[in-house]
Amino acid sequence: MAIYSDIFDRTSVGGRYKVLRRLGGGAFGEVFLADQEVAGVPGVKFRKVALKLFTAEYVNAANAGEVFAEAIFLEGLAHEARTRGEPVHLVAIYDIGVL
Repeated sequence: MAIYSDIFDRTSVGGRYKVLRRLGGGAFGEVFLADQEVAGVPGVKFRKVALKLFTAEYVNAANAGEVFAEAIFLEGLAHEARTRGEPVHLVAIYDIGVL
């Protein structure tokens, strides 16, 4: 977690995620188990999510749009499959952004 110390406020990331623990990491970044604040869903305040934080070497100002477009495209494919009742073998993407 040391490489992300500048964006963590104790265990909070971006004011929307409470980091519970590190799950793993590699060349592209690290993955954490976190609680994500959920807005607009009655009775649901938090949901458990895998929070992936990319390194600046992998996602930067020059390629962030391309990375985001790929994530949005993949979530669109997954949504279409779910709508048709087909099995989905992709993770759901709830949020994407830059810290």
